[in-house]
Amino acid sequence: MASESIDLLDIQADLETQREDIERIDTAGYHVVSQFNDTITRIEREVKKLNGTMVDLRRDIDNHAADIFTVKKDVVNMRQSLHQDSLTSPLHSKLQTASAAVAEMGKLCQDAQVETEKLNQEVHTTKYHLQQLETASSNLRQELASARKATKDALGIAKDTAKETANIRMELAKLKENLETHHRKNDPKPEFLMPRELDILASNITKIGNRANQVESLQMELDLFKSRVQRLEARVETSTRGRDDHPPKSVSPKTYPDALGIADSPVKTTTLQHEVQAPSQLTEEPMPKATQTRARKRRAAPEPADDQGTAHSKLTKSGAIDKRRTKRSKQDSFTDELNSIGPPAGGRRTRSSNC
Repeated sequence: MASESIDLLDIQADLETQREDIERIDTAGYHVVSQFNDTITRIEREVKKLNGTMVDLRRDIDNHAADIFTVKKDVVNMRQSLHQDSLTSPLHSKLQTASAAVAEMGKLCQDAQVETEKLNQEVHTTKYHLQQLETASSNLRQELASARKATKDALGIAKDTAKETANIRMELAKLKENLETHHRKNDPKPEFLMPRELDILASNITKIGNRANQVESLQMELDLFKSRVQRLEARVETSTRGRDDHPPKSVSPKTYPDALGIADSPVKTTTLQHEVQAPSQLTEEPMPKATQTRARKRRAAPEPADDQGTAHSKLTKSGAIDKRRTKRSKQDSFTDELNSIGPPAGGRRTRSSNC
């Protein structure tokens, strides 16, 4: 019970740290979104200024066009009134300068239009990236909620599995003590285990196997969650690529796996796996010496077998089959199987037995 309480305290501490990390990530995401909103408002303000300058440029172009039209009209009138080249040459030079100024204004207008289109494209891309970040943050929140739920389910499964493991160990210890007392008494009449007890043992072992499979599926779900976070990180990196050289500082998605405790360490369910895998350690523990010696004595003189591998049954004087000998051989084989899976009487204790 002490180790179980220590494990529960560790898990609660890990959950508290994860909760703090999640709150810190939420605040960082809120700051990033506010920075994006500030940049979008600034870009919209610049676009409005450029639109105003475009209107002013067009007005100036119209004024220049009107001036050029009046100048051309004056030139035509002067040509009609005067026929001397000395008087028309200054007008020609003014006309050339005016045409050069008009061409320069047209070039400036084209440059302003190109810059305006670029700014509009940047505004659209920024809005698209903002939507992607919002969807990614919502997906991460949903996955964090599912991970919390899965962790709570795993804790419940671990508690139930530890209790069932302790109960099965107690039952196996009682069965072993009964068998040892039976062998000490050297009772010639064999005692069979009840089928109901065997069914209970089999059902408990199958339940523990199912719980172990559930813990493995939880670990697989956490691995899938880690791969999804990595894909989101790659997507955000590819989307932010190609922008200006000094983008606003944002929180990298790499911090999400660290906040969940996935990046540096294996899944926190390894302790749960130790608790669930405890029944498999039953077969690895050594048998008591008394049981081993009795098993060796029973295996020392096997029945002679024929070509098909079946043992010859002992016959009585009347020629019938001795049923007592067959029952005794069945009981010995069943006792060997129980000794092979039973816990040691004074051997080492596993982690699950302390629960």
